[in-house]
Formats: sequence, structure tokens, C-alpha cells
Amino acid sequence: MVRIPVADDGARSGAARGLNSGWGARPPAGRVALLGVLASAVVAIALGVYIPVEIRRHLLDAQGRGLQAAVAALQPALPRLDGQPFAPAELDRLDHLVDRMLLDADRVRVKLWSLDGVILYSDARELIGQSFPDVRARLQESAATGVLAEVTELADPENILERTYGLLVEFYVPVRDENGRTEAIFEIYEDVRFFEEALDGITRATWLAIGSGLTVLLGFLVILVTVALRSMNRDRARAEARAAELAVLVGAAEALASSLVPAEFIDRLQSRVQAALGLSRLAIESQPPQDVAAVAHRLRDGSWLVAARDTAPLGEDGLRVLRSVANDGDAALAIAGLYAGVRVAAQRRRALVGAVV
Repeated sequence: MVRIPVADDGARSGAARGLNSGWGARPPAGRVALLGVLASAVVAIALGVYIPVEIRRHLLDAQGRGLQAAVAALQPALPRLDGQPFAPAELDRLDHLVDRMLLDADRVRVKLWSLDGVILYSDARELIGQSFPDVRARLQESAATGVLAEVTELADPENILERTYGLLVEFYVPVRDENGRTEAIFEIYEDVRFFEEALDGITRATWLAIGSGLTVLLGFLVILVTVALRSMNRDRARAEARAAELAVLVGAAEALASSLVPAEFIDRLQSRVQAALGLSRLAIESQPPQDVAAVAHRLRDGSWLVAARDTAPLGEDGLRVLRSVANDGDAALAIAGLYAGVRVAAQRRRALVGAVV
């Protein structure tokens, strides 16, 4: 016995979770683009299936109209259609007319049916006079509706002589009198190979056009999504840089409020600035740095705020943040100097009060 493995519920749920997570990980523009591609593919496939079917129907209709015009041109030369057998001279004249107006390389057989299913004429003389009741329904339908066309595999009894062709298209064309009453039905067999070759060419051209259009649409969607994603990434990078800068400035304000000693101020702010700007070094040094890649800002007390990054050099946003930190450091120095002056004045006041006492 051959066992066929069947995925269990856990595997199916895992696959569903994977699809959901993959869908959720995509940005909105990616989701819209994916839905657009899927919708375009569905529409393209539907068109690729629908158009050849419609073209096939229109080709058969066009062939039927052409045969109807040929039968209408042939009708005045037809012998009487009273159900009686045609005379040999009438058959000869019909052979000539049918060969000239109806038969060609594509059309391989012609039969003229009475409405009760008797073959009144055929280019295959041995069929004349034979009766086939099973064809009456199609004859009645053609008499009521007009030209009928169908692709047949020639399995019906009346098609015994045509089976060597394998596959033919049958056209039933009514012959009407001046009052519009159907007198007989022409059945014309056309080789389906020529019809299918034309249809295959049209189908290939249709799929090529649809595929080209879908490819162009997909290309535009990819370009649109790529541009949108790049714009979104740039906007997100700017927002993250602004958020990092704001976080550094808030931290600087907090550090400035908690300590007036520049060294402590920088120590409290160091980790936040380094994380925000990706710095490898941030310190207050007495001398300017020798490293040309480092960035230094001179503080008001003569020291230097030095920053360095091992990877890419700092951009304009990073330099602006460092300038803000240096300005806050200068503010800390200025406030510290003011507080030192206040302490000196207080000490002098206490000394004067002591001397007076």
C-alpha cells in the first residue's frame, strides 16, 4: 500500500502564520503593489481566456455570414426543392456551382438536406438519397435561427465519409424562398486545421499583448513602490534623526538642571549622545585633538568638547547636535561661574559680619 503524507493541522497553521507574518511585515505601499500585481494578473488571465473564446465565436460567425452570402448567390441557380430526386443534368449543374462557389481548399464537403433529414445533394454522390433522422434536430434549429456552426468529431452516422479528416467544422446554412420560408439546409464542412491555425496565431498575439502590458504595468508598479519606499525611508531617517536630536537636547537640559559642573554634565549626557550619533568617543579634553577625523568645539573655559566616530563622518545633523551640546556646556560653565561668584560674595559677607561683631 502506498501512503500519501498529509499535512497536519499544526503544519497548516504554521504556514498560515508564516503568510500572515510575511504580509504584516510588508509596508503599506508594498501591500498595495502586491494587491495591484495580483489583480492585474487575474484580469490578464481572464482576458487571455475570454478574448480567444470571443474571437473563436466571431470567426465562426464571420465564416457563417460568408457562407450565407455564397448560398444566397447560389440559390437562384438551384433546381426545384420539392423533395424529389434531382435529374442527372441538375446534379451536374449543381456540382459545377458548388465546386465554383462553396468548395475550396478549406471546405471539403457539401450536403443539401431536406428538412426531414434526407440528403438531396452532396458532392459525394453515394450519399444522395440517404436519410439520417438524428440530424433533424439540428436542421430544425438552423431553419428557425439561421446559420449554425459547431466543431464536430464526426462520430454521427451521417459523417461516415468525412471521418478521414479527424475534425471538421460543420456549418448549417438555410436556403429560403422569396417569402422567407426555409426549403432546405446546406451543410458545409470546413477543415478545422486552417481555422485553428488562424485562431492559434490570434491567441498567441493576444497573450503576447497581455503579457507585454502586464510586464509594463509590473515594471511601473515596481518603480512606483521603489520610489515610495525610498521616500519613506528618507522620511523615517529624518524623523529618527530629529527624535535622536530631541532626545539629546532633552537630556542636555536635564543634565544641565541636575549639575553645574561641566565634567559631570558631559558624563551624564555621554551615553545618550554616543548612542544617538553612533560616536566612539565623547569627552572634554584640555587640548584640541590630533585626529583629523574628530570633531572639536572649544568651550569658554579653554577646554575642548571632542567627538569621534569610527565609521562614516558626522553629517550636518550630528554636527548640529554637537554644537547644541557644546552650547549647553558653555551655559553650564557660565552658570557655574555665576554661582562661584555668589559663593565668594557670601563668604566675604560672612567675613565682614564677623569683623563687625
